[in-house]
Amino acid sequence: MDNEAANRIKQEIEKLVKNYTDLRKFKNDKEIAAISEANVRADYIDRLFGILGWNTSNPDEYDREHFIRGAGFADVALLLTKKPVIFIEAKRFGNFYF
Repeated sequence: MDNEAANRIKQEIEKLVKNYTDLRKFKNDKEIAAISEANVRADYIDRLFGILGWNTSNPDEYDREHFIRGAGFADVALLLTKKPVIFIEAKRFGNFYF
């Protein structure tokens, strides 16, 4: 990756972070918590992985609601050569599980 591409990615991520910090400025905690998991995924997670170069409109690469035998569904699976390599579980803002 060249410096120009790296700078573009950095700028796009900074915009995404600013979008979230602006959201926090204009909404209270209850309003933030009311934002659905689907909207968090669409507005932040999908955008982040798009910025990072994943084709979020190609289900062979970025599969929403990916079934995992014995576990259920992952909100997103990142796939390489049509095989899942990373599973992502989206949550509403304010729900942190460690």
